[in-house]
Amino acid sequence: MSPDPYKRDVPYVPPVRGYEQQLELQLNKTREATPEECAQWEQEDFFRAGKFDSMKMFVVLPTLIQLIMMAFMFSVFWFNANNF
Repeated sequence: MSPDPYKRDVPYVPPVRGYEQQLELQLNKTREATPEECAQWEQEDFFRAGKFDSMKMFVVLPTLIQLIMMAFMFSVFWFNANNF
């Protein structure tokens, strides 16, 4: 018997599984890609193949988000001015 935090005598039950072990990371166990795999990757990967327009991705989309947020901000100003 061993006392628990509430000073009760309870039977000791050993842990079932013991300590957990971290899985081994496979970071340094890489292999070189074959030329066929490289060619396939260059054709199928979205960014590597260039199937996107960076102007839309990095300029137009953030601009639209900013304009929508400004419209929301001004609508809150208008709402507060008319109701409070």
